[in-house]
Amino acid sequence: MKILPPAGDEFLGLFKRILCAAFVICLLSSNIFAQQRTIDSLQKILKYYHQEDTTTVKLISELANTYQFIDPDTMILLAQEGLGIAQKIGFKNGEADCIKQFGIAYYVKGEYEKALDYDERALKIYESLHYQKGIADVINNLANIYSNQSDHIKSLEYYMKSLKIREEIGDIKGVSASLNNIGNTYTMLGNYSEALSYHLRALNIREQLNDKRIIANSFGNIGNVYHSMGKYAEALKYYMKGLRLYQETGSKQGQGTILDNIGTAYYSLQDYPKALEYLNKSLIIDEQMGQKPEMFICISNIGEIYLKQHQYDKSWQFYQKGLKLARELGDKEGLASVLSGLGQVSFAQGKIRESIGSFQQAYSVALEVQAKLLIADILENLSKAYEAKIDYQNALKYHKLFNIYKDSLFNENTNKKTQQLQFDYELDKKQQAIELLEKDRSIEAAKTENQRIISLTLAVGVVLLCMVAFILYRSRQKEKFAKELILKQKEEMQSQAKTLEELNKLKDKIFSILSHDLRSPISSLHSLMYLVDEKIISANEFTQIKKGLNRQLSALSLLLDNLLNWSRNQMEGHSETKSESLKLNEMVQQNFNLFEDMALHKQIKLDNDINVDLKASGDRDQIDIVLRNLISNALKFTNENGKISISAEKEDNKIIVLIKDNGIGMDREKLEHVFSKHANFNSYGTGGEKGTGLGLLLCKEFIEKNGGTIYVSSKPDKGTTFYFTLPEFTG
Repeated sequence: MKILPPAGDEFLGLFKRILCAAFVICLLSSNIFAQQRTIDSLQKILKYYHQEDTTTVKLISELANTYQFIDPDTMILLAQEGLGIAQKIGFKNGEADCIKQFGIAYYVKGEYEKALDYDERALKIYESLHYQKGIADVINNLANIYSNQSDHIKSLEYYMKSLKIREEIGDIKGVSASLNNIGNTYTMLGNYSEALSYHLRALNIREQLNDKRIIANSFGNIGNVYHSMGKYAEALKYYMKGLRLYQETGSKQGQGTILDNIGTAYYSLQDYPKALEYLNKSLIIDEQMGQKPEMFICISNIGEIYLKQHQYDKSWQFYQKGLKLARELGDKEGLASVLSGLGQVSFAQGKIRESIGSFQQAYSVALEVQAKLLIADILENLSKAYEAKIDYQNALKYHKLFNIYKDSLFNENTNKKTQQLQFDYELDKKQQAIELLEKDRSIEAAKTENQRIISLTLAVGVVLLCMVAFILYRSRQKEKFAKELILKQKEEMQSQAKTLEELNKLKDKIFSILSHDLRSPISSLHSLMYLVDEKIISANEFTQIKKGLNRQLSALSLLLDNLLNWSRNQMEGHSETKSESLKLNEMVQQNFNLFEDMALHKQIKLDNDINVDLKASGDRDQIDIVLRNLISNALKFTNENGKISISAEKEDNKIIVLIKDNGIGMDREKLEHVFSKHANFNSYGTGGEKGTGLGLLLCKEFIEKNGGTIYVSSKPDKGTTFYFTLPEFTG
């Protein structure tokens, strides 16, 4: 099975088609597969972020995009979730982003009609919003689809549109992707000079971006250009460069594609064992990832090699697998190639009637897509099959048709040869220009030696002039430095004055709290003692009143502790943090015991859900104060018969502690100022308990001193959850 190939080498029609399809695998370069680390990071953010807002939609869309070359079905499910939220909150840009993800997912799955529909819907929304980046991305995706449907003229038109927009908005990575895609299209159109020009421009940008994955993609595409020109050894060099980079980045999809290309190059060099070795490696990766288009290419290649080696049973098995995949993908050119392969296997085994049937089916499908190389190959095989059947009339008929296509292909091939000669001539001119430049440099070096003496004389004069200028410069610099120093001292004094003013205001607030909150329980205690001394109340009445007074005194004790600790913490150099192993379950239980009376009074359930083996690192006294304040705060603002739960989990080298209640919650305004020194300190709990806010300030300062962070989420009437982190104890 021969055709008129480029550069006069033997080249199979099937492999010509397969190589073209292999280029298309790399076309979605603007959406390179994300690493597992990115997926884990986004999933963690979404785990703790429960708002239905634009941020959530963006996060879900970004997470969906990372699955495009890992699991397109998961990508579709995520896009559905994001689309639902975007439509609910009226977020048009997010709606278009999620619809675009549908288009990409169905493209990867090989369902091109669905992909076209979703991309066109996304494009309409982006155009109504005048969002140029989104428009460029979708136009690029549409071009990918047209390319996979063998409409390369239309795909080139769309790639050019996308490139123009990306250049206008300064999307550097997008520009490199468009240049790459245009280069691939020119390769499939046989314009190798233009193809290489665009790929080298893309490679230059990608090397500046220092992204190994897309650099590897460029190496693979440059290898494809040389492969199409019949320069297989040169192609292998670039394929191997790309493979090494894909292996460094752990990109399975990239490895699968380039391994297939390496196998095809070895086939073209007639090294069949090497070809099978690399193709089988590629097939394993493709099957693991469930990438059907790539699997089809690889399986077809292996079937062709076994046919070449006369291993007809194995060849038949692989062609049958390819036949099934081609029908699932709706790939008509691929279907025609596989049917032709099955016909060749049957012919080689002497099954002439079956071979004619396969060739006729292949011919019918190949005519639909006008795959000229394939049609010529099929016609030649049909002529041979009818000749073997002793049906000379049909044999002559198909031989004449073969000659018509052969002449047409010869003319096209002659043009390609001319183009290749021109391309080689341009490369030679560039090499000559480099050599000429080297000669010019030698002449310039001689001139430079003569000019060096003149320059040395001038340099002495310049040095003297510079010395004078330096003296003047130093004088002005000293003057400038003195002015800047005065200005800096002035700014520092203003800053100190502002800080003192803030501290003074804070002092007034604290004294206001003390004057009111200390007087009330002390006055109550004094009155109670008087009533007892005068025997105005009985012992039973005293016992009942004492419980309420105890709660007041406990709150007062916590207030005084907070005040003393906070005041001491403000004094520089006084408060030290001593890290040690903290058994969080034990510390929480001790504090629950402390607040047992208050919890029983309001019938609030206290749940300690922390694993007994979980240990954090921190200052025991400071973290104990944090837990006491947060539990007290939750008890204040939780209704009767409510619930407070404390849990913790390990993430990386941190422990995240969650104190959750189902109390009255907070609105957005209160949330923004919950840790602020300038907030209104006074607040009241569900049982009229007084809150000052001082405890939360102290919690924030202590957690940050212990190398952690504290934050809060809340909704009115839905409860509040405080989170704080501490380093994990590793001793």
